[in-house]
Amino acid sequence: MSKKMIAVQKKAIRLADALDKACDALNAYSCACRDAGLPFKGADDSRVLLLENMVEYAGYLRAVYDKQGGAA
Repeated sequence: MSKKMIAVQKKAIRLADALDKACDALNAYSCACRDAGLPFKGADDSRVLLLENMVEYAGYLRAVYDKQGGAA
């Protein structure tokens, strides 16, 4: 594997880890919103959609770039 591809792999895993942290933060924010009585639109609420997209993309990055089964 070339040095550039190794760099891409490391950055992809770093991004997946950052997305996981962002998901945790978004979940905490969503809980605070619910506790404050702020309305949710349901499945099409932007907070729900963003969380789903981040989880999906983090999983994609790991499936493609995390060949060792752990962080690079």
